[in-house]
Amino acid sequence: MLWQGHDRAGPPERRRSARRQGAPLLAADGGARLTHMARDAMGLNAPARLLAALSMVAGVAWLAAPWLPLPPTLALIGKGAPVALLALAAAACARSADGWLLALAMALGAAGDVLIEMSFGAGAAAFAAGHVAAIILYARNRRKALGAADMAVAAGLLLIGLIGPALLLPEGMRVMPFTLYALLLTGMAAAAWASRYPRLVGYGALLFVASDALIGWRIASGSASVLLGAAIWSLYY
Repeated sequence: MLWQGHDRAGPPERRRSARRQGAPLLAADGGARLTHMARDAMGLNAPARLLAALSMVAGVAWLAAPWLPLPPTLALIGKGAPVALLALAAAACARSADGWLLALAMALGAAGDVLIEMSFGAGAAAFAAGHVAAIILYARNRRKALGAADMAVAAGLLLIGLIGPALLLPEGMRVMPFTLYALLLTGMAAAAWASRYPRLVGYGALLFVASDALIGWRIASGSASVLLGAAIWSLYY
Protein backbone atom coordinates (compact mmCIF):
# COMPACT_ATOMS: atom_id res chain seq x y z
CA MET A 1 0.00 0.00 0.00
CA LEU A 2 2.71 2.16 -1.22
CA TRP A 3 2.89 4.83 -3.77
CA GLN A 4 3.95 3.87 -7.16
CA GLY A 5 3.72 5.63 -10.42
CA HIS A 6 4.05 5.41 -14.11
CA ASP A 7 7.60 4.99 -15.40
CA ARG A 8 9.34 8.29 -14.68
CA ALA A 9 12.31 7.29 -16.78
CA GLY A 10 10.30 7.73 -19.94
CA PRO A 11 9.65 10.91 -21.95
CA PRO A 12 6.79 13.29 -21.07
CA GLU A 13 4.61 11.88 -23.83
CA ARG A 14 4.93 8.42 -22.34
CA ARG A 15 4.11 9.70 -18.87
CA ARG A 16 1.02 11.53 -20.13
CA SER A 17 -0.07 8.39 -21.98
CA ALA A 18 0.37 6.26 -18.87
CA ARG A 19 -1.69 8.73 -16.85
CA ARG A 20 -4.49 8.68 -19.41
CA GLN A 21 -4.51 4.88 -19.38
CA GLY A 22 -4.94 4.81 -15.63
CA ALA A 23 -1.50 3.57 -14.61
CA PRO A 24 -1.59 2.96 -10.86
CA LEU A 25 -0.29 5.78 -8.71
CA LEU A 26 -0.31 3.82 -5.47
CA ALA A 27 1.38 0.49 -5.01
CA ALA A 28 -0.65 -2.21 -3.34
CA ASP A 29 0.55 -4.12 -0.30
CA GLY A 30 3.70 -2.45 0.60
CA GLY A 31 5.09 -0.35 3.45
CA ALA A 32 6.67 3.06 3.89
CA ARG A 33 3.71 4.76 2.28
CA LEU A 34 4.61 8.14 3.68
CA THR A 35 7.83 8.30 1.66
CA HIS A 36 6.06 7.50 -1.56
CA MET A 37 3.16 9.80 -0.81
CA ALA A 38 5.46 12.75 -0.52
CA ARG A 39 7.31 11.77 -3.66
CA ASP A 40 4.36 11.09 -5.93
CA ALA A 41 1.64 13.43 -4.65
CA MET A 42 1.92 15.66 -7.72
CA GLY A 43 0.87 12.72 -9.91
CA LEU A 44 -2.55 12.49 -8.24
CA ASN A 45 -5.73 14.37 -9.02
CA ALA A 46 -7.04 16.85 -6.46
CA PRO A 47 -9.46 14.50 -4.64
CA ALA A 48 -6.77 11.83 -4.40
CA ARG A 49 -4.23 14.32 -3.02
CA LEU A 50 -6.70 15.35 -0.33
CA LEU A 51 -7.47 11.73 0.56
CA ALA A 52 -3.76 10.90 0.65
CA ALA A 53 -3.05 13.84 2.95
CA LEU A 54 -5.85 12.77 5.29
CA SER A 55 -4.45 9.23 5.23
CA MET A 56 -1.02 10.48 6.29
CA VAL A 57 -2.54 12.41 9.18
CA ALA A 58 -4.61 9.40 10.26
CA GLY A 59 -1.67 7.03 9.90
CA VAL A 60 0.64 9.11 12.08
CA ALA A 61 -2.14 9.82 14.58
CA TRP A 62 -2.77 6.10 15.02
CA LEU A 63 0.68 5.75 16.60
CA ALA A 64 -0.70 7.64 19.60
CA ALA A 65 -3.68 5.29 20.00
CA PRO A 66 -2.14 3.13 22.78
CA TRP A 67 -2.01 6.19 25.03
CA LEU A 68 -5.54 7.40 24.27
CA PRO A 69 -8.72 6.16 25.99
CA LEU A 70 -10.55 5.46 22.74
CA PRO A 71 -13.97 3.77 22.75
CA PRO A 72 -13.88 0.44 20.86
CA THR A 73 -15.86 1.72 17.87
CA LEU A 74 -13.71 4.82 17.51
CA ALA A 75 -10.58 2.68 17.82
CA LEU A 76 -11.76 0.47 14.95
CA ILE A 77 -12.43 3.52 12.80
CA GLY A 78 -9.03 4.96 13.64
CA LYS A 79 -7.32 1.67 12.79
CA GLY A 80 -9.03 1.25 9.43
CA ALA A 81 -9.09 4.88 8.28
CA PRO A 82 -5.47 5.34 7.06
CA VAL A 83 -5.52 2.54 4.49
CA ALA A 84 -9.21 3.01 3.68
CA LEU A 85 -8.43 6.59 2.68
CA LEU A 86 -5.63 5.32 0.44
CA ALA A 87 -8.08 2.88 -1.14
CA LEU A 88 -10.39 5.79 -1.90
CA ALA A 89 -7.46 7.76 -3.32
CA ALA A 90 -6.59 4.84 -5.58
CA ALA A 91 -10.21 4.56 -6.69
CA ALA A 92 -10.29 8.30 -7.45
CA CYS A 93 -7.40 7.78 -9.88
CA ALA A 94 -8.48 4.42 -11.32
CA ARG A 95 -8.94 4.44 -15.08
CA SER A 96 -8.07 0.83 -15.88
CA ALA A 97 -8.14 -2.70 -14.48
CA ASP A 98 -4.78 -2.04 -12.83
CA GLY A 99 -6.12 0.99 -11.02
CA TRP A 100 -9.13 -0.90 -9.72
CA LEU A 101 -6.98 -3.86 -8.68
CA LEU A 102 -4.91 -1.42 -6.66
CA ALA A 103 -7.99 0.07 -5.02
CA LEU A 104 -9.28 -3.44 -4.27
CA ALA A 105 -6.01 -4.54 -2.68
CA MET A 106 -5.98 -1.47 -0.45
CA ALA A 107 -9.65 -1.85 0.47
CA LEU A 108 -9.00 -5.44 1.51
CA GLY A 109 -6.03 -4.24 3.56
CA ALA A 110 -8.25 -1.71 5.33
CA ALA A 111 -10.80 -4.46 5.98
CA GLY A 112 -8.02 -6.60 7.40
CA ASP A 113 -6.92 -3.79 9.72
CA VAL A 114 -10.42 -3.69 11.22
CA LEU A 115 -11.35 -7.37 11.14
CA ILE A 116 -8.14 -8.52 12.81
CA GLU A 117 -9.20 -6.62 15.93
CA MET A 118 -12.34 -8.78 16.08
CA SER A 119 -11.15 -12.08 14.63
CA PHE A 120 -7.54 -12.92 13.81
CA GLY A 121 -8.64 -15.43 11.17
CA ALA A 122 -11.01 -13.03 9.44
CA GLY A 123 -8.40 -10.27 9.40
CA ALA A 124 -5.75 -12.62 8.02
CA ALA A 125 -8.18 -13.79 5.31
CA ALA A 126 -8.81 -10.19 4.22
CA PHE A 127 -5.09 -9.48 4.07
CA ALA A 128 -4.51 -12.71 2.12
CA ALA A 129 -7.16 -11.70 -0.42
CA GLY A 130 -5.45 -8.31 -0.72
CA HIS A 131 -2.14 -10.05 -1.42
CA VAL A 132 -3.81 -12.04 -4.20
CA ALA A 133 -5.13 -8.83 -5.78
CA ALA A 134 -1.67 -7.27 -5.52
CA ILE A 135 0.01 -10.33 -7.05
CA ILE A 136 -2.35 -10.10 -10.02
CA LEU A 137 -1.58 -6.39 -10.37
CA TYR A 138 2.18 -6.91 -10.27
CA ALA A 139 2.02 -9.94 -12.58
CA ARG A 140 0.15 -7.83 -15.13
CA ASN A 141 3.01 -5.34 -14.93
CA ARG A 142 6.00 -7.66 -14.63
CA ARG A 143 9.40 -6.60 -15.83
CA LYS A 144 10.31 -7.97 -19.25
CA ALA A 145 13.71 -9.27 -18.19
CA LEU A 146 14.93 -10.20 -14.73
CA GLY A 147 18.59 -10.42 -13.78
CA ALA A 148 20.05 -13.20 -11.68
CA ALA A 149 20.08 -11.00 -8.57
CA ASP A 150 16.38 -10.15 -8.92
CA MET A 151 15.46 -13.80 -9.42
CA ALA A 152 17.50 -14.68 -6.32
CA VAL A 153 15.63 -12.07 -4.26
CA ALA A 154 12.26 -13.39 -5.45
CA ALA A 155 13.27 -17.01 -4.74
CA GLY A 156 14.63 -16.04 -1.34
CA LEU A 157 11.35 -14.37 -0.41
CA LEU A 158 9.37 -17.48 -1.33
CA LEU A 159 11.78 -19.61 0.70
CA ILE A 160 11.24 -17.32 3.70
CA GLY A 161 7.50 -17.75 3.29
CA LEU A 162 7.88 -21.52 3.18
CA ILE A 163 10.11 -22.04 6.21
CA GLY A 164 9.69 -18.82 8.21
CA PRO A 165 6.53 -19.74 10.17
CA ALA A 166 7.95 -23.09 11.25
CA LEU A 167 11.07 -21.37 12.56
CA LEU A 168 9.25 -18.49 14.22
CA LEU A 169 6.16 -19.99 15.82
CA PRO A 170 6.23 -21.95 19.08
CA GLU A 171 5.82 -25.72 19.17
CA GLY A 172 2.25 -26.91 19.32
CA MET A 173 0.86 -24.08 17.20
CA ARG A 174 -0.70 -25.00 13.86
CA VAL A 175 1.89 -23.91 11.33
CA MET A 176 0.12 -24.69 8.05
CA PRO A 177 -2.36 -21.73 8.02
CA PHE A 178 0.49 -19.35 8.82
CA THR A 179 2.62 -20.92 6.09
CA LEU A 180 -0.12 -20.50 3.48
CA TYR A 181 -0.51 -16.86 4.46
CA ALA A 182 3.26 -16.32 4.50
CA LEU A 183 3.56 -17.72 0.98
CA LEU A 184 0.93 -15.26 -0.25
CA LEU A 185 2.69 -12.42 1.57
CA THR A 186 6.15 -13.24 0.25
CA GLY A 187 4.68 -14.06 -3.16
CA MET A 188 3.25 -10.55 -3.22
CA ALA A 189 6.65 -9.13 -2.28
CA ALA A 190 8.39 -11.24 -4.92
CA ALA A 191 5.90 -10.11 -7.56
CA ALA A 192 6.43 -6.47 -6.54
CA TRP A 193 10.19 -6.94 -6.79
CA ALA A 194 9.83 -8.44 -10.27
CA SER A 195 7.41 -5.76 -11.51
CA ARG A 196 8.22 -2.86 -13.81
CA TYR A 197 7.37 -0.35 -11.10
CA PRO A 198 10.10 1.72 -9.41
CA ARG A 199 12.38 -0.22 -7.09
CA LEU A 200 10.97 1.65 -4.07
CA VAL A 201 7.77 -0.34 -4.57
CA GLY A 202 9.73 -3.54 -4.05
CA TYR A 203 11.41 -2.12 -0.97
CA GLY A 204 8.01 -1.15 0.40
CA ALA A 205 6.74 -4.71 -0.08
CA LEU A 206 9.77 -5.94 1.86
CA LEU A 207 8.77 -3.63 4.71
CA PHE A 208 5.34 -5.25 4.70
CA VAL A 209 7.05 -8.64 5.07
CA ALA A 210 9.15 -7.26 7.93
CA SER A 211 6.02 -5.92 9.65
CA ASP A 212 4.26 -9.28 9.50
CA ALA A 213 7.44 -11.03 10.66
CA LEU A 214 7.34 -8.85 13.77
CA ILE A 215 3.72 -9.89 14.29
CA GLY A 216 4.84 -13.51 14.12
CA TRP A 217 7.57 -12.80 16.64
CA ARG A 218 5.05 -11.08 18.91
CA ILE A 219 2.78 -14.12 18.75
CA ALA A 220 5.70 -16.43 19.55
CA SER A 221 7.06 -14.31 22.39
CA GLY A 222 3.79 -13.12 23.86
CA SER A 223 5.15 -9.57 23.92
CA ALA A 224 2.71 -6.72 24.52
CA SER A 225 5.30 -3.99 23.98
CA VAL A 226 3.81 -0.70 22.81
CA LEU A 227 7.07 0.06 21.00
CA LEU A 228 6.83 -3.24 19.13
CA GLY A 229 3.29 -2.34 18.09
CA ALA A 230 4.50 1.04 16.86
CA ALA A 231 7.25 -0.63 14.83
CA ILE A 232 4.76 -3.04 13.27
CA TRP A 233 2.43 -0.22 12.27
CA SER A 234 5.23 2.01 10.98
CA LEU A 235 6.67 -0.71 8.75
CA TYR A 236 3.21 -1.67 7.50
CA TYR A 237 1.95 1.83 6.77
